[in-house]
Amino acid sequence: IPTFTVHTKFFLFVALDLISTIFFVIETIIALPSSSPSASSSVVPVTDSRKAFISRNASMIGGGQRRPKWWDFSLSLLATVPFEYATIIWEHDKTNYFLMNRALRMFYLPSYLSDISRILEEKDLLRNICVDRAWKLFFAMAIAGHWCGCGFFFVARDQALKGNPMTWPQDIGIYTILSEGHSNNVSLMFLKDTPEAYILSLYW
Repeated sequence: IPTFTVHTKFFLFVALDLISTIFFVIETIIALPSSSPSASSSVVPVTDSRKAFISRNASMIGGGQRRPKWWDFSLSLLATVPFEYATIIWEHDKTNYFLMNRALRMFYLPSYLSDISRILEEKDLLRNICVDRAWKLFFAMAIAGHWCGCGFFFVARDQALKGNPMTWPQDIGIYTILSEGHSNNVSLMFLKDTPEAYILSLYW
């Protein structure tokens, strides 16, 4: 098995990814499909404190029990499997492509926001509906900006590696293009660190 090391500048990302994986695994286990309750099934009351922890994949039925759908469970499972750890088995420089299944979690964002709002309301931390709508709008704009910044940067980087003489990240000083003579071997030398490059891409 090849040696798997984590560069110090990526340690925080790997740690957050591991925490997210553990969280989604627990959530997927909670969302395991269960059979419909029978007449003799015991009824467990759902209190306000427990409602916030009931899986968003579950549909509430009579008596406070939950019945998740197979489709929701399958989608949650597919979005949770850490395919990126497959790169430990063989050397591969395309680890980021193995993370694309996490994008399926975008379908759960509305439910996540509703859960957070409900928890804040139960704790009397959110009483004004205008504030609730404002922070949801801000969060949606932040997510849209993140995807736009990353998407435009990915396209520009791909064009630069294919020989495009000038791309917008090069124009604003994120990286410079290096080529070996008249060959087609093109590489990029980054002039900004990851946080600064991200902020520049976000505002671009």
